[in-house]
Amino acid sequence: MTILVVDDEPVSVRLLQLNLEHQGRTVATASSAAEALAWLAEAHGVELVITDNNLGGMSGFELFSALRADPRWRQLPVILCTAAADRATVDEAIRRGLRHFLVKPVRAAQLMEKVRQALADQPPILRHRFDGMAELGLSEVEYRMLLKASGERLSELETELARVRARADRDAAGDVVRRIREPVLTLGADRCAAAIAGFEGASEAGWAVALDRVVQELASLLEAIAEDRRPQSRL
Repeated sequence: MTILVVDDEPVSVRLLQLNLEHQGRTVATASSAAEALAWLAEAHGVELVITDNNLGGMSGFELFSALRADPRWRQLPVILCTAAADRATVDEAIRRGLRHFLVKPVRAAQLMEKVRQALADQPPILRHRFDGMAELGLSEVEYRMLLKASGERLSELETELARVRARADRDAAGDVVRRIREPVLTLGADRCAAAIAGFEGASEAGWAVALDRVVQELASLLEAIAEDRRPQSRL
């Protein structure tokens, strides 16, 4: 997975890139919000965006709002990197729901700590059991039965998806992904749902990469389902 750095100042971009790469991160860069959105639309695997606020054209704030408005990127962590840390900037960030900041000039230790915090804020792979029980109106026994049935169904679809993926058949993959969507939404698996939205919105050039993300998130979801059911299997 990749961290996308968005800044129109080449020196700032290079500093962030070097620090992140020293920590073993893969880094992509964009010089504007429009370029960042176009890059994301190609369905590259990205785990975090670090953006300057004072960009030419669309601001970092506006980029953040655009990401939150699109189901493909709604869960994507964003760090605002800015030279302005005045009250008005902070208030605007809070109003928009932007929680993570870096103030220029960025120090390496601060950067890595903020990256760690932002990645830790990602939604869980599987909605918490008690939240799911409450939302669906199920008892714990009933919810575990639903998890079992969902896991079995998703495992079948995972196998089917692997077959069509090997054939590089986009239409067939789309059919399988559509069938994956319903149990994913029922379980409140937001990360997998976002991956599905990314695949469905991917361009001709980017669909295979988007499908890889669906495969990865589906595998993680199946692991989470197995973990959530494990206490029952020991009874």
